[in-house]
Amino acid sequence: MFRFAWAEAKSCTFAVALFAGLAASSVLPLPIPRYDALLFYAVAVTVIFRALRWESTQEMVVIAGFHLVGLGFEMIKVRLGSWSYPEDAYTKVGGVPLYSGFLYAAVGSYVCSAWRPSVAETVQPGLHTATAAGSAAREV
Repeated sequence: MFRFAWAEAKSCTFAVALFAGLAASSVLPLPIPRYDALLFYAVAVTVIFRALRWESTQEMVVIAGFHLVGLGFEMIKVRLGSWSYPEDAYTKVGGVPLYSGFLYAAVGSYVCSAWRPSVAETVQPGLHTATAAGSAAREV
């Protein structure tokens, strides 16, 4: 149970880092617009995770896909009037700050991080099973 809890906690680190940045940006004085600061922060977190090898290049591609899809969703929601992003930013596209896609990317990061151990565990038994079946067939 502890291993599962630890794996889940590690899988949530990107999301926790983003939410910590959101919280900090609402109380700290910033020299640039908040949404722009959040974009730079999210990019920095992404670069750090890659540098620490907490995410692979393949995972980064998946996470970027989540970011783009999320940004598209946000643009549609803003255009339909579901909500808005009232603060100023230099990095808004269609009224949506680019950092917002990173919130969807956090989901992608979790999925990749949570999936990685399960893939390793399911591949290994299959390899052992195939080896055992091959050995049994040779013995007959």
